[in-house]
Amino acid sequence: MQLSIIDFPYKNAQLNLAFEEFLLTEIEKDIETVYLVFYENQSSVILGKTLDLEQEVYQYKAPLVTRRLSGGGSVYHGPGNINFG
Repeated sequence: MQLSIIDFPYKNAQLNLAFEEFLLTEIEKDIETVYLVFYENQSSVILGKTLDLEQEVYQYKAPLVTRRLSGGGSVYHGPGNINFG
């Protein structure tokens, strides 16, 4: 089995989540290769796929709000927090 580690250098939450979604949906699945992606985002709130924007956003004070492909709760990404997918 081959491990492919990707350290994504950008701090743009929308770009990082789009790249993660691309890996999940567009890359040909190969059971011999495992991808591990690391990235850090600027201050942002990341909403789960089905959460209501109006109910979730006002409790956070972040300059950027974006939505991820997967479900789950809202999370805050900030400087120094390492994310992986």
